[in-house]
Amino acid sequence: MEVPHLERAIVEYSLPGHVLLRPPNFWHILRSTLTAIRLFLLLPWRPVESLFPTTGLPEGVEPHIEGAAISYALTEKLLRSPLFPFKRTCLRRCLLLSHLFRRSGVPVRVSFGVDPREEGWEGHSWLTLEGKPFLETDEDIAKFVSLFSLPRNGAIGGDADHSAYFARDRGRKE
Repeated sequence: MEVPHLERAIVEYSLPGHVLLRPPNFWHILRSTLTAIRLFLLLPWRPVESLFPTTGLPEGVEPHIEGAAISYALTEKLLRSPLFPFKRTCLRRCLLLSHLFRRSGVPVRVSFGVDPREEGWEGHSWLTLEGKPFLETDEDIAKFVSLFSLPRNGAIGGDADHSAYFARDRGRKE
């Protein structure tokens, strides 16, 4: 499935309450919430690279759109909830979505970049799929230059571009 079509399918997938309450989806939500808590508790104590998978997805795995849509909706709601004990940051959002999307067969990567125009190096992380921003707006990442992506080469399955350094116009590799 092409990236823009997959992105649109995940964002626009209808998730009425009865769909979310199906036993497999309920367990998916519970497992995803526990994954978020585990990852966010480990984040201050472990190198960020160690929180990403080291093996790739099996070849030919088709994305599970309903699972990915539930993961996306849950992550957005969870990180915006005043009851959730962790502050929403781009790193936490990307780390959680990369884990949850991987379970749904969507091999996203997390790009880490800086804004070279800012004093003090303002940083940001965002999702990519097949080298293109995924579930991100161009305005959010336009000023950032990608330094590296995680997981590294071999942990995605089929995606060999593991550490692209993009020029400011993104159309030209340095």
